[in-house]
Order: sequence, then C-alpha cells, then structure tokens
Amino acid sequence: MFQFRGWQTSMAAIMLGATTFAGAAEPVPVFDSLADLFAADALARTDIPFERGDLTTVDCRFHEGRRMRRIEVTFTSQEYRGVRCSHDAVVFLPEGEPAAMARDAAAIVLGGDSLNVTDPKLDRVESIVVELGVPLMVIKQALLANQFGARNAGELMSFGDLSFMETGDARENGYYALSRIFTAAATVAGKLPELQAKRFVVSGGSKGGMAAVIACAGDPRIVGAFPTAWNAVDFREGTQLKGERWGWDVKPKPTGPAGEPARKVLALFDSPHGATYRRLFEPAQWGDLLKDKVVIPAVGTNDPLYHLLAGQAAWDALECRKSFVRVPNYPHGGGHRQHVIGWSFTVAAALLGRKMPTARIEARDEGDEVAVYVTARGAEHALRAVLWVADDPTGDYRKAKWEIRQRLENPPDGQATLVTHLPRPASGTTAFFVHLVDAGQTTTAIASSNVVEIGTPVIHELTDGR
Repeated sequence: MFQFRGWQTSMAAIMLGATTFAGAAEPVPVFDSLADLFAADALARTDIPFERGDLTTVDCRFHEGRRMRRIEVTFTSQEYRGVRCSHDAVVFLPEGEPAAMARDAAAIVLGGDSLNVTDPKLDRVESIVVELGVPLMVIKQALLANQFGARNAGELMSFGDLSFMETGDARENGYYALSRIFTAAATVAGKLPELQAKRFVVSGGSKGGMAAVIACAGDPRIVGAFPTAWNAVDFREGTQLKGERWGWDVKPKPTGPAGEPARKVLALFDSPHGATYRRLFEPAQWGDLLKDKVVIPAVGTNDPLYHLLAGQAAWDALECRKSFVRVPNYPHGGGHRQHVIGWSFTVAAALLGRKMPTARIEARDEGDEVAVYVTARGAEHALRAVLWVADDPTGDYRKAKWEIRQRLENPPDGQATLVTHLPRPASGTTAFFVHLVDAGQTTTAIASSNVVEIGTPVIHELTDGR
C-alpha cells in the first residue's frame, strides 16, 4: 500500500502502483462510457462475500408499539488502492409483509449516522421500514481513510481524482469506489433469504451522493437515487460558475475535490485524462443511462461547495424521472427535516409508484418589477407553492438569507399562474424559487423549481495566467 499526502502525488508512486512484481507495466483499461466500466466489473458485483448474523426483532424507537426485524451483515465490496474493503451493515425489515409493490425491493443508505438520530423528525430508518413498509439496509461505514494513508474521506477522494487524472485508470476514482459499495450491498440484499430484493433505491451525502448517482446510472438493479449535499451535474459548468462568482483561487474547504480552487479544477479537466474523467463520471454526459429511473437531489441554498445556479440546464436535459429539493438557509449536509421527507418521497416514487409533482418558474418584465409565474404539474393531492426569495450584493448566495415571500394554494395543473411581483434590484441580485408541498396519504412530496436570478452579479475574470 502506498502512502499519499495532500494533492501533490508523485507520478513515480502512481506508476509504481500500476506495475507487476516483475516490473512490467500493466496496460490501463480504457472505457468509452460508465456503462462499459460497470459491465467490465459485472462479475465483481454479483459475487460478493458476506457474513450475516441472526434474525432478531427490535422495538421501534419512534413508533410506540411497533417492531422491526433486524439482521447484522458484514460484506466485502472490492479491493481499492491495495486495501480489501469490508463494511458493516444493518438490514431492517417490516415486522409483517412489505408493502405490496416493495416485496422485491429495498432501500440502501450509506452512512451509519442514520442509526443514531434522536429526533423522530430526522429519522431515515423507521420512516421507510414502518411508514412505507419497505426493507432498508444501512451501511455503517464506507471507505476508512486512514487505511489508505489519508487524513479524512475528502483527502482520499483527492488521491483518487489525481491518480485518475495522471494514469487514466477509472478504478482509481474514489466516487466509483464508493458506488461499488452500493452495488455490493444490493447483491447482499438480493441473497438474503428474508429479502431477496431485485430493485433498489440508494442514498448518500456529498461524496456518497455522487456515488449514489453513479451507482444508479451504472447498475440496472438500482432504480432510484436520493443524493444529498450534491449538485454536480455538469462538472465544467459548475466549476466555471464557482470561479466567476466566488473567485478563481478560493478554496471552499480544506480537503476533497470539491474543495479545490476553480482554477486548479479547470486545469485538471484540461489535462490529457480530464475529458475521459468527465465522460465517465459526469451525469450531463451519460445519455440515457438514467432513463426511467428516479433521481431527486437535495442541496442547501447556502451550500459552500455548489453554487445555487449550477447545473440547471444540464439537470433539465437528464433523461430520467426527476425532481429537486432545495433546502432554504441550509449549508452542506443532510440533517434537515426536508431531507427525511425527500428520502421517503424518493423511495415511494421509485418503488411504490408515487407521482412526482414538478414546478417551473419564470420572471416576466413589468417595468421596475418582475412578475413571477409558476407552472406546477403532476400533483396527487392538495398542493401548496411557497416562493422563497434572497437578495445578494454579489450573486454569491453562500451567506444569503432566504425568506418566504408568498404562498399559493392549489395552483392549477399545467397552467402558468401569477405568484407575486418583485422589485428589480437597484444593485446586486435577487434570486427566487418555488417550493412545492404535495401531502399524500403515506408520503409528502416536496419538489423545488428552477432558480431564477435578476440583477447584475459580480463576475471574477479568469486570467490567462492560470
């Protein structure tokens, strides 16, 4: 195992890791698409060693008088960077029969913190198993950074990114390695006699969110994804926007690819393997890999890693059943009540046939004001549209304060409806979006519209000296 520190990994160490013991260089396989990469690893996804504990019954913490069945599982997902990766997981099953449409299905969450919440409003386990009747697997840990000589998970992702950019080896990519944990978990869930699932919905946060979407695109068994703290649909466009709005040399966080300055990231995309990296792992380039699948990202309006306006056009073009959850006044993370609602909604939409309401807003010039119109579609029950608005002097939005400006009850389906009038800002920018709430019998659907910006943002120019 090779020890790496920081972003500057030596080419010699990388090349040494790609040689045989006899010293002969092994050719790095080249894949034309993410589908080809997953196809090459298909056997590894279906031949997963695992150990299981006994089936037990446990009392629910948040539903008095209710119980769930529980199975402890340990499985091995892959060998990554010289380490055999093992994962502890817990499978929860409804005490009775699963919901009729979920008898061959299960949900998978990457992140053991789902087991430790104390607030019932933030529970992501019983809300699926008890309320929806869908089996759930919680993977307690992903890749342990210290096993790879990394300080934390973000630095480990940077190791994998740089190694890919220098060698072109797709299996070095950390997001792909994380996605293989989801696919291995799906295999294990399919082999458990009590479950035997064939369809799955997956969820992870930040880097785990990116991995969830990759797994959804590459594995035909995975029919839905709920990535949180993630908005990376078009890598280059999102990086360009961060540089223009936040500054080209701003480092959003200490470690991880999303924490690197926009100038450096664009340079990596311009490297010999940058185009391959984007072709394999950028959702905007996946074509129909997500067709007929459900993808519902959730990202805070004040996320310091993803600009609020990033990826909107690419997101609209994705070939999938899609919605979006923008969590007002929330940073990077997945611990908000709306994340729990969005997670339940995703499971219900992908596995139980729940309808997916959508909304789109537009701004029409009316002198010194703009008229805000919303078009809502696909509501299943009583629908409420809530308009959120924020002013920002630069168009940065990382510290913007979002406020509810208007509520609209039951907008007609498919018809552009006036929500309110907003003053055009004398300076800076104003941004707004509509948040839909559709209360169903078993799940509440939440969906956010596109974001519209009016005014003049501050733009940081990218100099030739990058």
